[in-house]
Amino acid sequence: MLKNLNLTFGPEKQLQEIIENNRDRQMILLESVTDSEKFALLDVSNEESIFHSQLDYRIYHTINLKEWNGFFEFRYVTLDTEQQKIFNAHLGKWDDPFNRPVGLKSTLVGHDERKDYEFLMINIWEDQEDYVEWENESDNEFREFGHGGNAQALVAQYKLVKNKE
Repeated sequence: MLKNLNLTFGPEKQLQEIIENNRDRQMILLESVTDSEKFALLDVSNEESIFHSQLDYRIYHTINLKEWNGFFEFRYVTLDTEQQKIFNAHLGKWDDPFNRPVGLKSTLVGHDERKDYEFLMINIWEDQEDYVEWENESDNEFREFGHGGNAQALVAQYKLVKNKE
């Protein structure tokens, strides 16, 4: 079971070197959908972070996390105590497969323990179309949560970089 998620960003070449130098870890390399020059690297090994980014999350909720393949949506939200209760209630509905959006394969939610109210939700979708359809639904309950004082969450989309081996 995944308990920790470590994340960093950088140029593809640099992130590939990190992967090469740490073959004992399970790493997932992602490319931004909106900017082909931006990459993210997830370390899902449950080990102490080797990254200097300090983007380390304690995982407190996962749904159907069996594989790391698909279209990735990173949703950063800032939730006060009351908002956390509402967020978790919405998230709890997804524990039932019949209540999940069409095309949603997996979800994980992590908390940045150094920043009380900072959370990262990663949704893995079958494809970008499923994500876009859900994002634009009028009854999308997760759109009510903002980030850092903004009315909207900070959302980034990524696709998996295939291994070059």
